[in-house]
Amino acid sequence: MLVFVTGASGYLGLHIVNQLLEAGHTVRGAARGRKYQLLKAAFASTPSFEAIEVEDIGVGDLSKSLAGVDGIIHTAAPLPGRVGIEEGKRYAAEGAVHVLREGLKAGVTRAVVTSSIATFPNGGFSGPYGHRDFIEVTEDSVGSEAGGLYVLGKTLADKTIIKFAEEHPEMSIMILGPSWLLGPLAPQFPTIIPSKDLSALATAHYIWQLLQKDNTTYAYAPGFIDVRDAARIHITALGVSSTHGSSQKPSSWKEALHIIARERPELQERLANSDDPSVPNWDAEDNKVRLSKEEIEEQTEILGINADSFIPWEKTILDGVDNILEIENKWKQDA
Repeated sequence: MLVFVTGASGYLGLHIVNQLLEAGHTVRGAARGRKYQLLKAAFASTPSFEAIEVEDIGVGDLSKSLAGVDGIIHTAAPLPGRVGIEEGKRYAAEGAVHVLREGLKAGVTRAVVTSSIATFPNGGFSGPYGHRDFIEVTEDSVGSEAGGLYVLGKTLADKTIIKFAEEHPEMSIMILGPSWLLGPLAPQFPTIIPSKDLSALATAHYIWQLLQKDNTTYAYAPGFIDVRDAARIHITALGVSSTHGSSQKPSSWKEALHIIARERPELQERLANSDDPSVPNWDAEDNKVRLSKEEIEEQTEILGINADSFIPWEKTILDGVDNILEIENKWKQDA
């Protein structure tokens, strides 16, 4: 199968690319600017991967990039604080669906789109939800706050994509809404980001912050999914006929700090203070991110993925920490 992956140089996109290649598929990965050349270099010895330079995935003719493609995994989207209000609105109105429209013209019949659990009502805690359940958010209600603009953009984009899917039943489209993506970055990350750039860590930045003694910043809501599981679900979803799904598991930053202290005692001097009032205590809210028996059964039936196969919190944290240390060392060597 030939799969076109947007955002192929990103946190999630790189894991998707790697897992597709490991499964024997051929991949075209889209990136722009300097990242295109670095992505190309990172997979130079992999004949089943082709880097494609696409300056703006939301406009233009993509016929050459999509020629012969069997499926699209669309992970690229404007990140919070990276684009202005007007650019975010333009992407939500047209950019999000452009690659799907171009894919349809090229004969592509399957697509998976990355959304966010933030588009669901009440933070996704009171489901199950369907593809018509959205948070109530408007431009006036979010103002200029980056996080709010991100949620607004994602919500508008999802609605645009669902409308497109309903108008074109000949294309099977799955929208996935993961919660916080955590865990290690893909092996090619240091090649694509060769010098220190903490913003490039994406949500793995929260793991890096655990190793900052004076840290008081944590993810503002509970729940997580290991980025490797999220990649696996995206690939599985290419073969699923459904419209909108979300998945998350309980998380505890206090527990994460205790795990690192216990399993990586040499890092004790670097660790943030687990007793600091800034560390969220979500024990009372744990039930909010535990799927019900019915939801687990539905997830298993739709995706064919057993709930017991998801990577546990401890492994996500330890693999993430070990990976951050490797990246730090690589950045120091290349400085």
